[in-house]
Amino acid sequence: MQNGKWEEDLTRAIDRHVGRRLRTLRTSRRHSVLRLATLMGLPAFDLARIESGTRRLSIPELWTLTRIYGVEPRFFFRFDRRGEDKVGNY
Repeated sequence: MQNGKWEEDLTRAIDRHVGRRLRTLRTSRRHSVLRLATLMGLPAFDLARIESGTRRLSIPELWTLTRIYGVEPRFFFRFDRRGEDKVGNY
């Protein structure tokens, strides 16, 4: 079961990273959680959980975000060499 634990830890780390990238993008565009949640058709609580990494972003939600912000899906999975989240040139 050691592999299962490792995969679970990796999945949680990815969820947290995607959430941080989303929060960075949202705040750089000066959108509130409520504003973006409304644009996405989600309750603000769900968006806050995605940003905190406690709820996974679905593929349709990812697609909606790419359309709202004009970014490619890879934006949310990009890791800076130093581990920093940057919004600029993704």
